[in-house]
Amino acid sequence: MASSTFVVCVRNAGYEASLDRGKRYRLLPDADAAEHRQVRVIDESGEDYLYPQSCFSSANEITICCADIGSIRKGRFGWASLSTEPDARESSGRDIRAFSDFVAERLRAGKRVALGFECPLWVPIADEPSELTQARDGEGNRAFSASAGATSLATGLTEVAWILLRIRQASRDVDAFLRWSPFERAQSGLFLWEALVTGKAKTGSHESDARAAVDAFLRALPDPMSQNALTPTSRTRSLIGAALLWSGWSKDIGLLNRPCVVIRGE
Repeated sequence: MASSTFVVCVRNAGYEASLDRGKRYRLLPDADAAEHRQVRVIDESGEDYLYPQSCFSSANEITICCADIGSIRKGRFGWASLSTEPDARESSGRDIRAFSDFVAERLRAGKRVALGFECPLWVPIADEPSELTQARDGEGNRAFSASAGATSLATGLTEVAWILLRIRQASRDVDAFLRWSPFERAQSGLFLWEALVTGKAKTGSHESDARAAVDAFLRALPDPMSQNALTPTSRTRSLIGAALLWSGWSKDIGLLNRPCVVIRGE
């Protein structure tokens, strides 16, 4: 870590200065601190502080990407990406091909990628018929089946599958994950998650909404599963699982019942 120009906070240790989760801090060279598994960082005020290395992500951890799903024809698709590698590589755009190719390039380079989609990726199958279209637990009064949620769900059925197929064709022999633990242990691979950006979190720009989701995922590190915004029911229909099967990432039909983590944008 000592050779990096910056680090990304993943834990607030509660020391004399307050760390902001998901925020990048400049790293100052300090050999003595490194020997004690600490880092010296400088904040926006110009003050520098010593913190445990465990408070920050390492420089080559992960690339976080998100696509704000929407009509391609009407220009309502946007994406954003942030890498925790040195120099804080950030990218964004509105081209679905460029987005898919960007993710594929990172995977071909042996990087770990957390790929999110801002559309419903799983739905509950309730026992009671009258509850089949109710909001998911934690979704609030904006149900997946109503208005914007239903539109993004339907659009995502095709766009998510198209993106996964294009990535798969360009990056074979890469594993895809819906669970964080095996992904975290892997040296490379694709972790899939749902972004929930609604209400006041909306920015008015599709790229900015995607970036809000990326930042939210970054703040959820080091354990995104602990920040799951929704509670799956005992029976779910996994749209992301079906897309993985259709696009050739897996032959495990158990994916049809496996929900992914949902990270709420702020």
